[in-house]
Amino acid sequence: MFGRKLEPSDVFTPRSHDVNSIMYINRPEHEDALRRAIKTKYNVVVFGDSGCGKSWLYKKVFKDDNVFYDVVDFSGAVTADDVDLKLLEAISDFQDWAEFERTETGDASLGALKTKLGYKDATKWRKIDSSPFLQLLAHIRAAAGRRKSFLVLENLEYVLDQPEVVKRIQLMLLALDDPTAGELGVQLCLVGVPSEIKQILSDGNKFQTISNRVYEVPELNRMEKKEVELLARRGLEQQLDFTIESPTFCYSKIAFVTYQIPQYVHDVCLHVALRAEDAYNIVNPDVIEDALGDWLKANARQSTEFIRNWVMNDRSKHRTKAKIIYCISRLEKHFFTSEDIVEWLDKIFPKMMAERRPQVLRALRSLTEGEQRLLKCDAERRLFRVATPQIRSSLWIGLRLRGEEVSIKTGE
Repeated sequence: MFGRKLEPSDVFTPRSHDVNSIMYINRPEHEDALRRAIKTKYNVVVFGDSGCGKSWLYKKVFKDDNVFYDVVDFSGAVTADDVDLKLLEAISDFQDWAEFERTETGDASLGALKTKLGYKDATKWRKIDSSPFLQLLAHIRAAAGRRKSFLVLENLEYVLDQPEVVKRIQLMLLALDDPTAGELGVQLCLVGVPSEIKQILSDGNKFQTISNRVYEVPELNRMEKKEVELLARRGLEQQLDFTIESPTFCYSKIAFVTYQIPQYVHDVCLHVALRAEDAYNIVNPDVIEDALGDWLKANARQSTEFIRNWVMNDRSKHRTKAKIIYCISRLEKHFFTSEDIVEWLDKIFPKMMAERRPQVLRALRSLTEGEQRLLKCDAERRLFRVATPQIRSSLWIGLRLRGEEVSIKTGE
């Protein structure tokens, strides 16, 4: 009996809530670190760029190690009340009021008669006094039984600039030291993009105890090129049985344009697979190019428009900033310096560089300013990186060069 033919969306699952075990690439260093944290009973911080596999990491380890967990998504929380509402939503079947005493009157044998005559037992009620946080911990402990258990706070990058929410999370961490919460034995797993999660939550001497009880898993970063090839080959060749022409070029291109971010590898390979179905199950450089255009239209339109504004709004004589952005798109480094950009400017734009030597460091710093920033930089403002992986992928796919003129492909 033949099994059902796999569809591309069965294999490449960039936004799957559940771990795709067939297409999961092991992260031994991070998995081992998380397992150590579970054994130490510390609270855990899992951080890294969007799309790098933070959720799949903890879900994979928790499942393998039989750890019970419940997840609260912190995106959209602005106030402490928002936090309480999210905690209560996580236990939607929890009753806000609980019966604590029932008063019986008269002889028990009269029960049937009282019911027939419409009498009701006198019942007293009390409001549950514990906080939503403690209620949720109790709910998790009851569901977990004797298993180790975690409350996962997801998407903390959305709230770390909200003082009320940060204070509430600090208090939640400190509450775990109290006997009432401590005896429940539920740990917290804090998940988000910024590397400063632990630092922000430990800010101030009052909360020094927090830093002593939080274990940071090493930052999740992009995959190695060989891991990207393994993931793409496993899906395109082994699972979907496609024929790959010029495999070295095709897999290198996928690694390059996705910046080796797991979610983007899944995303781009999904579009490649859909194009390959229309090309007699063949993947070649033309299929890759068409798929990248599809990805721009379907998944990166906002990033593309963002880049377009930066490039097209440069109305200087030499359009220096647009040329610098193009040089950034050619870099394979995660962090880069102004010297790296100068080297590429000399290589790609010799005519402009012969006429004038631009102030590259000043231009790079201007790209880090404001909410709509293209770059991020370290504290010393000497090392730079693209603000998000999606913007970086969009730079690599979308920017075009004709002579010394820079333009952007929209995928239209």
